[in-house]
Amino acid sequence: MDRLGKFVTLYEGGNLNDDERFALMALIVASWDDHVSAGRRDDSLEMRIQTHLSRQFELHETTIRYWSRNDALNPDAIFSITPSMRNILARRLNRAS
Repeated sequence: MDRLGKFVTLYEGGNLNDDERFALMALIVASWDDHVSAGRRDDSLEMRIQTHLSRQFELHETTIRYWSRNDALNPDAIFSITPSMRNILARRLNRAS
C-alpha cells in the first residue's frame, strides 16, 4: 500500500480529533492530487476520499473550496483533482438549495 492508502486508512481507523482529521485530510488531498497528476488513479481509494469529504463537509469545506479553484480565471490553472472537488461542492450546494 502506498502512502496515500496508508493516510486514508489512518483517517478511517485513527482515534483522531477534528484538528487532526482536518490536517490529515489536507495531506490526503494533496497526495491524491499528486497521484492523479502522475497518472496513478485508484477509483476505490478516490471514492473513499470523496465519501469522507462529503460526509464531513463542514470540517473540510475550506479544503474542498481551495482545491475546487472556483476563483481560477484561467481554466488551465486548476489542480488535477479540481473536477472531483467541484463535484463534491456542487452536490453539497444543491442539497442546501
